[in-house]
This record gives sequence, C-alpha cells and structure tokens, in this order.
Amino acid sequence: RPIKDNSNQNILSTQIFYEAEWGEGKIVDLLGKHNIEIIIMDSSARIQDLAQEYKKLTNGKKIITWSVDAGGDCLLQVPEAITDPDHSEFYLSSPIADFIGLQVFEGPVAINALGGDGELGKTLAAPDYIPSYFKENQVTAMLNIPSYLKLHSEIISKIMKIYADLIKSEVSGNSIKRLQDIVNTDKKSPIYKYGPWNYQALLNELTDIEPRKLRMEEREEFLSALYFGILFIKDAKHILSRIKTKNLPDKNLDWKHLSKRFQKLNYVTEDAEFVSYRSQVKWFSKMFVTYLSNGQLNSKELVSMILKKNGDLPFTLELAAIRSLFMLGNNQDESYKNEFGKILIKDLNNKDNDVFVLAEIAKTLGIINYTQGFEELVEALENLDKMGKKTFFSGYYYYEYVENRLRNTIECSLFEIIRKQILSGKWQEAEQKYKRIKNKVSHKKFASLADAIKSAKRYGGQGYRRNNQLSVQVQKFIEAAI
Repeated sequence: RPIKDNSNQNILSTQIFYEAEWGEGKIVDLLGKHNIEIIIMDSSARIQDLAQEYKKLTNGKKIITWSVDAGGDCLLQVPEAITDPDHSEFYLSSPIADFIGLQVFEGPVAINALGGDGELGKTLAAPDYIPSYFKENQVTAMLNIPSYLKLHSEIISKIMKIYADLIKSEVSGNSIKRLQDIVNTDKKSPIYKYGPWNYQALLNELTDIEPRKLRMEEREEFLSALYFGILFIKDAKHILSRIKTKNLPDKNLDWKHLSKRFQKLNYVTEDAEFVSYRSQVKWFSKMFVTYLSNGQLNSKELVSMILKKNGDLPFTLELAAIRSLFMLGNNQDESYKNEFGKILIKDLNNKDNDVFVLAEIAKTLGIINYTQGFEELVEALENLDKMGKKTFFSGYYYYEYVENRLRNTIECSLFEIIRKQILSGKWQEAEQKYKRIKNKVSHKKFASLADAIKSAKRYGGQGYRRNNQLSVQVQKFIEAAI
C-alpha cells in the first residue's frame, strides 16, 4: 500500500510502497541449493488453525518434528505480572513467537546457545528452570557442538562461514563466531570437560569469554558452560505445563490477542511500540537510501516533504527521511542540517511525544551531526525521568528503557558529535564538549575520545593542517584511536 501522511494523503509524487523484507530470504536460497526446504509460517493466524495446517502438511509423511530455540527464552514460566526489575523474567522481550511454536509443534524441543539472548539470563540456572528439567528426566540428549564440528570440519567450516556472513541476529551470529574460535584453536568445550549430565557444573558461567551487551546495551548475555551445546527437552507440552499463569496456553488465541494477555502482565512483546519504532525507522531509512541512490526519488523532493509536512508526517518517516539524506553523504543537504536539527530538538523536548520515539530522535541528531543541539542532548541526559509521555501500562519496561536504551542512545549521539569535530580539525571545541560531559556519561566509547583529543592537539599545530582540516594521514591516525 502507498505510504501516506497522518491526513491519509500520498506523501510524495513518486509512488512508494511499503514492502516486506524477509531476513530469512538468503538462508532460504542457500539451503535450497542443498535440497533443504524452508516454509515460513504466518503466525498471525489462530494457534489452533496453525496446528491443524501443520498436521495436514505432514500427514502420511515420515517426519520428525523438532522445535528449535536460540537462547532459551522458550523456557519462560510467567509466574506473575512484572512490577519491578527484580522479577525473574523481567528481561524477557520476545515471548509470543516461542509461545505459539510450543503450542503448534508437538514433540521435542532443542535449545541452542543457552543464555545467549540475555532474556532469561541467570534465571535459567534457577532451581525451577534448567535444573528441574534434569531432575525430572526431561532432558533426553545433549549435543556437544565443538566435538561434532571437529569430526566434520571440512564440510561444516564452509557452511559456518556462509552462515556467519548471512546471519545478522546477535544470538546466532555471536554463537557461530565463538564456535569457529573453539574449532580453529582446538579448545575443548566445557561439555567435554564436565560431561553432559553434570548440570550443576554446566550451569556455571564461563570465565574465559566476556559476555556481550545486547540490543542497545539493555541486557547482557548469560554464558553458561551449556552455551556450546544443544539441549534436547523431551516434549513441548512439558514446557507449557510449567506456565503458572493459566489463561495463557490457549489454542483459540491468535498473535494479537495472545500479545495483549502478555502485555497486561507487563511483559514486553515483539510488537511492543518501542520495538516497532526502531525497526520501522531502520527499514524506512534503508528504503529511502535505495530510492535516492537509484534515482527513483529526488533528494529535493524528500527535503521538501520533511519541511512542508512537519507535524503531519509520521515520526518513523520523518526520522528515516532525514537520516537517509545524510547517510548518503550528500553535501548539498548540509544546508538543511540546521532546519532539520531545529525540528528534531523540538520533537525531543515535546512532553507530548511518546518516550519510546525519543531514542530514535536522539540517534538521528547524532547521524546528522547537529552540533548546535549538543546542550539540549546533555540536558536530556540529565533529566531522563522527565522526558516524553508514558502512554503504556503500569510497570511496563519503562525503568529499564529510560536507564539503558534512551541513555545509551543519547550518549552515542554526543560521542558522534565530538568524534566528528575532532576529525574535522576542531579539536578545541571537541575538547570543551568532552570536558562538559566526561563525568556524566558511562559508555565505554568515551574513553577513546581523550586519546583522540591528545593526538589532535599533538599534530594540530605542527603543519599538519590543510585549509583548517587535519591531513588525511592524521585523520586516519586519530580515527583509529577513536
């Protein structure tokens, strides 16, 4: 369908449509060459209908069904509504797809990269979670992946390289790279060391791998020794039987209604507003860049759209359009930076704007390098709890959102403004800004700015400038420091 503004009018003279982009597309093509077929399920339908369709699809065929999860968040139990950050499932943020899968596909469940999504985290090692599956004999097998890969190194290494290039998700991508490291360095996995049934040892955290922050640093991986294995649970029904909120397992529900039930319990779902804001802005930015590059869209028309329709343009489109013009590095759009910046600062400070869109506004200010907005970003950083309108239900992820996502995004934008000033030779201004915020920020990136400023000072006054710009060689040296 055509993209329209808030008044339901076509936005541009060039007809541009919403498109669906499947990240699995390349994987489908790759596996098709090996005679492996992937069928994508429409999870918006009723769970009962999906289950019946799958039975029809497999009826009369010799098929073994395995449900596969990465990270282990499918082991959720929903003990009660989330009311504070100490809730055992506070970081769970994508329960719907897993919950539907558990009800559609009967039979065993395989869990890879346990803890790698950081959603259930250390809760997985709690007595009622993984240990209880071992105690109740619900764990039927465990695959020691590194040992398997070493036995099939020639074939598997090629497949792993292809997958490493194609799979962009954090959980799968991180686990593949780490598995490659184990295979290439001939390390032994903890499963080999402790044995597959010594679950107490296997649930201990790995000490030789540093866990990574995930999703805008809002949560951290829990890397147990089981991370390098695949855990096989006997039956999906057994996982569902542990759900403590009894109105959730219901095959008459579809995605929309199941999501509402989870959200009433203050759980974050895949279709939560802040998730959709981020993904929509990212996708529209990519779309506008593509259309600008191939000439299907004129940059002047896009600028006119932003300026004329300001206030009547959905935030996702406004931010994506502004980003796309600067992502292309088109200097003719620099003249509009001040006007765009003023619009964005006004949006950032508007108390009636949903708090979930503020992070995307702050990120856009960093992308366009709006230095005049530096002080407004600092003020926002100092007053996170006063930013925006909270339109969601009580207890809903707000504390964690403000303290992590919004803070992190504002800090990254401040970092970009200072970094670009250093690289453009304006290190004196950059130094002033750095001193202004160095005790207010927590992001690790900022440690590199001090070294970069020292380097800029060192070379800036020794004939390394050309037209008030640092030479290419010095820019590269400083950029490497950053």
